[in-house]
Amino acid sequence: MRKIKFYKYELIKSVIKKKPDLIVLGVSSKGIDWATEELKKIAINDELPPLLMLTKGLSINNNNYELLVDKLTRLLLQKGIKNLNISAVGGPCLAAGLANRVQSGVIIASKDINIANEVFEQNYKMFNNNGFEAWVCKLINSGITFL
Repeated sequence: MRKIKFYKYELIKSVIKKKPDLIVLGVSSKGIDWATEELKKIAINDELPPLLMLTKGLSINNNNYELLVDKLTRLLLQKGIKNLNISAVGGPCLAAGLANRVQSGVIIASKDINIANEVFEQNYKMFNNNGFEAWVCKLINSGITFL
């Protein structure tokens, strides 16, 4: 079983050199542009480890709604980052419900179901505990907007 280690943002440059299995990105919708800039700074040979995005919501691009995971993908590609592996987590869970152990859950979604399954399997204990469950889905662009 792999050990999960948490690091604050200030340590990201040293952590990235260790080639982490996954970077969990939890920023507000207004922070996506900032996160893109920061991820570009730490990319090695224009590549990043797999990303798991916790941010939910929509953005507007060219007068069309855009999922935030798609915005992140678009901006990273514009910055020259290649071989992107981005999954997203979303669901109807609220902080108050989680704190009070109200039954809740999330969907781990990716355009590639194998990636979503890998994220789920590697982090099963973190996602499934005390009334909280996770499921896997490949419908990231087919109606799941994580609102």
